[in-house]
Amino acid sequence: MKTGSIIGLGILALIFVVGASLVFGYIGFGNTANGYENQLTAQLEQNKNVYDNGWKKVREIAQVPDMYADKVKEVFVASIQGRYGDGGAKATFLALKEANPQIDASLYAKVQLVVEQFHDRFEDSQKRLISIKQEYQNFLTATTSGRFYNSLFGGYPKLDLSKFEIVTSNKTETDFNNHKSDELKLR
Repeated sequence: MKTGSIIGLGILALIFVVGASLVFGYIGFGNTANGYENQLTAQLEQNKNVYDNGWKKVREIAQVPDMYADKVKEVFVASIQGRYGDGGAKATFLALKEANPQIDASLYAKVQLVVEQFHDRFEDSQKRLISIKQEYQNFLTATTSGRFYNSLFGGYPKLDLSKFEIVTSNKTETDFNNHKSDELKLR
């Protein structure tokens, strides 16, 4: 074989190896980037799921103390009317000596616990969304292959990442925009 042919084959082999490396590298890059985008979409759906179910649970359980109080009132009124008639007690000192129905405060503690659990679970879900978004952005910008493939061929992110923001309150947004916050007032 001639030297020129060997050099030509060597160059062709080198071009093939470089080309194959670029193609397979981009396939790996694209698969990882698509995986991050799928994770972001799925986590946003999970955030909605946690939020929706949490609020439903809080609303439903918060009705229990009201229903219980209504039932206690109904029993109490029936009990008073049964003892003293529609006109009420003729001897008010009798009502003072009797044990009357009480509203169980543990129901309110249960509502508080459910609210706290809802907040904790939603916070965990939001942290996960933040983490996935950060990992994805790091993959696109902080890795050599991410910057290389994305600048040449990728065009990632394909999703509008601004749609993957966490849920906050108006107060939080105002405080962060103004860089000021007032003390928390419980009453």
